[in-house]
Amino acid sequence: MDFVNRTGVRVDPQKSRARAEGGTTWADFNHATHAFGLATTGGIVGSTGVAGLTLGGGIGYLDRKYGLSCDNPCLGRCRDGKRQVPDRQRGTE
Repeated sequence: MDFVNRTGVRVDPQKSRARAEGGTTWADFNHATHAFGLATTGGIVGSTGVAGLTLGGGIGYLDRKYGLSCDNPCLGRCRDGKRQVPDRQRGTE
């Protein structure tokens, strides 16, 4: 699957939360959240993908104070190639 065109970020400043699509880079994410005065423990290199860095641990500028990127997600959703959420009961690893 190619997520290069899935780079949307939706920010909810009242809840201090942001949603990032599968192809979002930290540069995309930081640009969107900065407009609302928000930041997260994301990556140091802007071209790094949000999903990969978060799932892989996630060392960033704010990690000493707020922890790694993998410590901070509120929710994650997986979808298959048909944009359906896989059945966790049937699925295998």
